[in-house]
Amino acid sequence: MKKKIFYFYKESKKILADNNATVITHSIDILNFPYCFHENFIEKKEKIIKKNFFQILLYIIFCIGLNILIWITAYLKHIGKKKSFYYFRNKAVIVSHFLDSESNKYNPKKDWVFSQVYKSLKKKLGDIKFVLFNHTNLNEDQIFSDVIFIKKILNFNDEFKILIHQIKETKNIFFNFFLRKKIKFITFLHILSSIYSLETRKNIRFYVQFKKIQNKNKIKYLFFTYEGMAWEKMLIYASREVNLECMLIGYQFSYIPKNAFWIELKNKKYCPDYIFTCGDFNKKKILSKNIFYKKKIFNVGSNRYFYIKKKTPNKLNCLIMPKGTFIESKSMIILTLSLAKLYPFINFVIRSHPFINLQNFIKKNLNEEFFNMKNIIISKKNLKKDIQLANFAIYRGSASILSAIINNVIPIYFKYLDNKNNIDPIFDSKIEKFIIKNEYEFKNILASYNFFNKKVLKKNKKIACNIYSKFEKKDISNFYKNLEHHLQ
Repeated sequence: MKKKIFYFYKESKKILADNNATVITHSIDILNFPYCFHENFIEKKEKIIKKNFFQILLYIIFCIGLNILIWITAYLKHIGKKKSFYYFRNKAVIVSHFLDSESNKYNPKKDWVFSQVYKSLKKKLGDIKFVLFNHTNLNEDQIFSDVIFIKKILNFNDEFKILIHQIKETKNIFFNFFLRKKIKFITFLHILSSIYSLETRKNIRFYVQFKKIQNKNKIKYLFFTYEGMAWEKMLIYASREVNLECMLIGYQFSYIPKNAFWIELKNKKYCPDYIFTCGDFNKKKILSKNIFYKKKIFNVGSNRYFYIKKKTPNKLNCLIMPKGTFIESKSMIILTLSLAKLYPFINFVIRSHPFINLQNFIKKNLNEEFFNMKNIIISKKNLKKDIQLANFAIYRGSASILSAIINNVIPIYFKYLDNKNNIDPIFDSKIEKFIIKNEYEFKNILASYNFFNKKVLKKNKKIACNIYSKFEKKDISNFYKNLEHHLQ
């Protein structure tokens, strides 16, 4: 881990915990470390941190120019259009993500995160409204579903308000942090450049929209994915600012990486009332950092827990599981090409993350040689069917490896030669795995993978099931009892 990044990580913790930190401070992109030290997120921060004074100044001017352009675009886009008030009558709302670019119909029963929980919640709370982030290239008008989408650009007045928020936050950081010598001048400049970045503007845009949604509706129960993202804090703060009667429930649905300081947050303005977890492992991890949730955290299990009867294919099958980031996807695809050349007797099946169109990604970043390899398969199947045939799975930051381990697949962590950051989602568990730094080390695995006998596979499965549990009716029933007690 580079010293500058680690220094900024520690500074971020102090700044966000300071009494002068506002909701807009929490929206500043460079101060948020949801995935800690994953390459993709570190690279974004490094681009800002390594700039000198004049580069930062030019970058700020460039970003302000982009902000003004967005403001003008918002004016032109919304001329003659009626205002959207985000109005609905449902007392329960789920904030989730639309990922299926091949479908123009959203089905809550197949939601990426909430499908199982949704079925239980609907029985108890009635019809539930979904508010979605659209991660596809489809326009909102092309998706035929009774849902509300978080907008990517707002009207003229709202976009101008966002600019005002950015200017006020500049004053706040300057007077309450820099002049009081809480941060160095170079740190102030780095934060300043991030205040006017498109990422921060997007986070403030979420804040403005969540505030409108809460203003126009009498929401009693608001469920949302919870993994330390800036937008989650915008949602929680906006709800507390407008609707104190709304119960906020965050669903921690994936692994919690090392040094994740968001689970240590003590400021209730940015914390949910209750937390659902995907397993007991993460439940204990959160409680070890924040005892406040002792009676307010419930393991409801995970969609990613499933057990299927394995098939024995004619060939060995190795599943490649990249996370949905550019750097990781590219490095793992290059590794796959090298492996396929060295081991033609093995099928290498690449799974596309929902955030990435793999076919287009490969065409843009790699040559045609990739498509001519007969033992490279770009999967069009679902995760269950891919795992059903897999003997091995190579991964880096993808938590889907846990679903594979539950189904007796041998895990192989790909560690770059020049990378000291451990982004392994199972690093602090006792799951046994292989580690490779290049394609040649895969040969050692083929020679010794029988080491993974039934006893080891059984042990791995037991640990993985503690991280991704099956849907727990008992825990969600306890949540309902807690809720009824609160409402009395």
